[in-house]
Amino acid sequence: MYLSLVKKDFKIVLRGNLGILVAQMLFILIIISVNMGIVGYGVMVTAFGWQLLLSVSTEEKKSRSLALLIAMPYEKGKIITTRYVSPMLGFAGVTLIYEGLALITNMNDFFIIKPLTYDVIAITMCAYALFISITVPLYLILSDSVVRGITIFLILGTVWIGYFLWNNINIRNSLLTMTFITNHFHIVCIIVSIISLVISRTISLQIFKKIEY
Repeated sequence: MYLSLVKKDFKIVLRGNLGILVAQMLFILIIISVNMGIVGYGVMVTAFGWQLLLSVSTEEKKSRSLALLIAMPYEKGKIITTRYVSPMLGFAGVTLIYEGLALITNMNDFFIIKPLTYDVIAITMCAYALFISITVPLYLILSDSVVRGITIFLILGTVWIGYFLWNNINIRNSLLTMTFITNHFHIVCIIVSIISLVISRTISLQIFKKIEY
């Protein structure tokens, strides 16, 4: 069930939107990443997840496939998990693409696109996971236009707050003053990312349980 629905999600988002997605990512890379560094990476992954969820939402509302799925004897948790896996795989894919482009554009140790670090990926995943946890239940019950408005506000708000905090509070250096974190920084970042995924899915499931169809 999980694998087939994930494949279906990616077919939907890539089938009619591949050109738009490529143009969107190039725009973000050229305009945002070059001028604002890692902020472009955060916008890239969030924009892809947003496009994926809304594309799937539009298709499902046309075919009423979600109504059929909910009518089947599956637990709500399984539906959330399935709908949660697709954007998280998208996060991993966009992260790999971004890092690959950063390495390609490396010119004599000068990076046009700033490469990623463990802490950047971990912080971005925390924000992205929260975004997905709220968006998944919303797109299941609200019209696409309403979800677009809410999610655009979430994207802009998250990016602005993250950029402000990152530039005014030296989070990384503060953490590195702790000896344990300094010696195991990459492990700490991985643990934080996993915790954010668990919390995010729990939030999404709790919201979904409140939904009445």
